[in-house]
Amino acid sequence: MPVPKISRLTLDNATWTAIKTNKDCIYFTITNSSGLVVKLRSDVSDALTEMTLQPLQDYPPGAAFKNLSPYRAAETVAFGQLASGGPASVTLVCV
Repeated sequence: MPVPKISRLTLDNATWTAIKTNKDCIYFTITNSSGLVVKLRSDVSDALTEMTLQPLQDYPPGAAFKNLSPYRAAETVAFGQLASGGPASVTLVCV
């Protein structure tokens, strides 16, 4: 069974931060590990791809996202930014 690798990324409310896989993986989850609201986008320049993660909420909700072909290490899977305040962090787990 693959061993998960955990990373913490710091976000602020001024810039979009690339959330990148920390190893080759098929599954990943992003957890809002802060007490602040986090915005996620799959395309940094497209507001229509934006979703909100409440404090301690996971993306995707309830289960890890599985890709049919593996994500490579350092591949961008999302962009994150705080809705306000900060800084705070999100936790990325890759399996």
